[in-house]
Amino acid sequence: MEYITGRERKIIEWLLRTQHQFTTIRELADVLDVSSRTIHRELKNVERVLSGYSVNLKKQTGAGVQINGRQEQLHELETALREGKDHDLQQEERIVVLLHYLIKHHKPVKTAILTRLLNCAIGTLLHDLDTLEKSVEPYGLSVVRRRGIGIQLTGSEREKRRALAALLIEQMDASSLYSMVDEHFIYPGMVDDKVGGIVSRELLTRVERLIMDEVKDLPYTLADGAYLALVIHISLAIQRIMSGEKIGLEDSVKDELSQTVEFTVAQSLTQSLAEEFNVEIPIEEAGYIAIHLKGANRKDQLPVQSTDNTELTLLVQTLIQQVGQQVGVDFTGDRSLTEGLIAHLEPAIHRAGEGLQAFNPLTETIVEDYPILYRSIEQVLEELFQGMTFSRGELAFLVLHFASSLEIRKEEISVSALVVCSSGIGTSKMLASRLKKEFPEITTITLASLTDARTLPVDQYDVIISTIGLVDIDREFLLVNPLLPENDVDRVRRFLQKNMPLITSKKGYRKIEDPAVFKEPVVHSLEKIQQLTAIMIQLLKDFALIKMPGVSSQDELLTAADKYGAAHEAAEGSGTILTLLKSREALGGLGIPETNLALYHARAAEINRPLFVIFEVEEPMPVKSMDSNVSQMKRMILLLAPDGMGTEIYELLSMISASIIEEDAQLELYSNGSEQAIYRLLEQKCDQFIRQKMNSFLEGK
Repeated sequence: MEYITGRERKIIEWLLRTQHQFTTIRELADVLDVSSRTIHRELKNVERVLSGYSVNLKKQTGAGVQINGRQEQLHELETALREGKDHDLQQEERIVVLLHYLIKHHKPVKTAILTRLLNCAIGTLLHDLDTLEKSVEPYGLSVVRRRGIGIQLTGSEREKRRALAALLIEQMDASSLYSMVDEHFIYPGMVDDKVGGIVSRELLTRVERLIMDEVKDLPYTLADGAYLALVIHISLAIQRIMSGEKIGLEDSVKDELSQTVEFTVAQSLTQSLAEEFNVEIPIEEAGYIAIHLKGANRKDQLPVQSTDNTELTLLVQTLIQQVGQQVGVDFTGDRSLTEGLIAHLEPAIHRAGEGLQAFNPLTETIVEDYPILYRSIEQVLEELFQGMTFSRGELAFLVLHFASSLEIRKEEISVSALVVCSSGIGTSKMLASRLKKEFPEITTITLASLTDARTLPVDQYDVIISTIGLVDIDREFLLVNPLLPENDVDRVRRFLQKNMPLITSKKGYRKIEDPAVFKEPVVHSLEKIQQLTAIMIQLLKDFALIKMPGVSSQDELLTAADKYGAAHEAAEGSGTILTLLKSREALGGLGIPETNLALYHARAAEINRPLFVIFEVEEPMPVKSMDSNVSQMKRMILLLAPDGMGTEIYELLSMISASIIEEDAQLELYSNGSEQAIYRLLEQKCDQFIRQKMNSFLEGK
């Protein structure tokens, strides 16, 4: 196989593992912990590599990419990946190789040897050593550096092997740890041959097939991640025994373990291992295996009323109560949460007591998505279990239990969102429509222009979501594409997850009742209806689909639109509309992706009255689209509004802009329909809007 980078190799391996389904660019980005832009860049070379094996990538908008080829070609590609050697290691791979090498060599190792081993510069090695120090610190290990002498790993042999096993497990991705064949795990192998040399696939498979039979005697079922961790730990132990290395275990610990069912299973397992590998396995190894079994995550849950778990149940109830107090949520009535924590906490306490690290491939994602819950659980556990340290992976598991409770009850909370675009009448309404469709918990949406957002009391909103950057807003906000594509839907979901504890701490899980609204005099309502009706009539009379023969550039089109607006007294003098549109264009793309449309909109004091028209050119012209790509514009939609009009007027204009993408049929109409057909749609939308507003006005809302 030709030279490929470690990242390209990971992409191909992932696509091979998921070859029967499409994978989104966002999913690949999450898997490799890089940006979507990086994935797009890497895919170009990936496609070139695949073509050498008569394999290609199927691409489908909204679905992602899928590897495509005959089975023999895919098998040839997989074999070449496994046998390939000449590519660079990613940092996480280098850390594993580095740790393994330092474990094998008890004396200090020169830096020159390590840079050759990792094929990296001295600066990269020093940075890797810093990272390695942090990784092994929880195991009581130290990376000692002596100038002129070399690098040495110090600490107990047992802890060195545990640290290595933990890093190896982390190298195996969350959704590609294994596949199942005849109820046995099939291991994909490590990314690089140097890393794979630490523990071979053959050894893993032999160990796993023995474990499969023995663990059936346990009174519970091991979780998949715990099962994999046990296989790797035992595989490393077999290598250690074969090389003549031994571990020690205190007699008091052995005596305590000997009374457990885990020790009985471990003894039977060590006998099978001894026969399989023709080695003598000391009783200390059985004790070591028993420790791992006692600390393993389990699939089965224990009943809450179990008399053997009274103390544990009290601990769980205390944990639930105190975490709830910190985040402002009453979790005490959630029986499922209580049962889940009881099942998880017992082995978690054992792991913390033994200093075992919990394998959790989603740790960083969970910490990022639920930072408040994570910190709260960490603080409560420090108080409940003083002197005991729970690993980050362990804390992340516990966070998931509480997060599930939040997700289940999400429908019980009303979230208010401030949605911002430059004018408050264009892309913000498009975004609001998409938010309502995707997130029913967002029950209140306020649309605002950039100018409005600077003066609004932003603290009264639960979240702020914007189509443009908000420099002057002293509050966290989420910047998204106004069409809210799939990757942005996921980003909004994670944004809500992250902020949900803050939202619930303010409101609790109660529906927000609408406050009593002062019912204004009927005459005021009628005046509003009159003003709204007048604007509607004006918009419908002024609407036009204007052909622009001879216009061949974007600048020409914008200049023509400026002259048209000035001629129809929509703005004071020529040049005003042109300046406003160019300023808006500088804030972000206006082309609607995968269409021939662009929505140019502006709201300013310089505008005299609302205007809604469409300009059509003879040949499509390139324009920056809302997703930052380039689209081909055939029709330019122009929507203008003055400042200082009533809220209802801006709602009307926003409704018009939203009608463009509301339904596929309407999008097709705006893209290719006649002036008469679009006019009939506008009439229909205005009729619906005025009827709704009349009811609201007369009810005093």
